Amino acid sequence: MNFYPEPQTFDLRDEFHDSLFGTLIEPGIGQAVLLRRLRDQVCVCWDGITGSADAACRYCGGEGYLWEEDLKICYMARNFGGVQNPSNVISNQQNTAKWGISDENRAIAYFEYSVFPNYERYLIPQHPSYDKLYELKVDDNGNLVQPWVRTAKWSMKSVTPHRGDRGAIAMFECGLEKVTL
Repeated sequence: MNFYPEPQTFDLRDEFHDSLFGTLIEPGIGQAVLLRRLRDQVCVCWDGITGSADAACRYCGGEGYLWEEDLKICYMARNFGGVQNPSNVISNQQNTAKWGISDENRAIAYFEYSVFPNYERYLIPQHPSYDKLYELKVDDNGNLVQPWVRTAKWSMKSVTPHRGDRGAIAMFECGLEKVTL
């Protein structure tokens, strides 16, 4: 019997992918979300004098900037502020909650390493507006309802890369703040 087996390394990217999408043995914990990435290009409805956009604009939907949406898979922890990472600021803490600190307007989402190819946009806060994340309605079996129904809107306040093997980015942690629909 070998009491000192050879150390085996594991790839954090592969482990996180298996956690999100599942394996033959375990189901995945990921959920489908719409990720709205705002471009740094203002919409035609943008009023430079007032610094606001038309809320009923059919091009940008009131964002004021042009955007693209992609369906992505993430793990999302709701009612959870940046307790794990100081990059996500908590406000409106409820210290009397039975389970500890809770904030229904905060959440953290974890995405795979390939979701944010230009993450430096979030590290240098010069972008004009925050990207958005939409939760989507699912049926009793966890399948997306067709057509997609948006159930919650979140503003992405921070994107923090987490590194693994030899400094490669393994996943992204996103600090979210709830936006009323």
